[in-house]
Amino acid sequence: DDSANTYFSLLSSGTATLAANLITDGWLTVYAHNPAGNPVSGGTIYVDESDGDLKVRFANGTVKTITTN
Repeated sequence: DDSANTYFSLLSSGTATLAANLITDGWLTVYAHNPAGNPVSGGTIYVDESDGDLKVRFANGTVKTITTN
């Protein structure tokens, strides 16, 4: 069983859509990046480049800090 050595990567220089659930029993890496614009619906979780804080940006433009660095 190679499931312990299976990795999933989604790299995109444009727009990518993943219509599934992401379940992990390991880790999830989020790189520092400030998303351009607001998501069409829901929200975008990101690490703010300017302060290193984990944030979420909602479709209405509201930005909330989830946790600080």
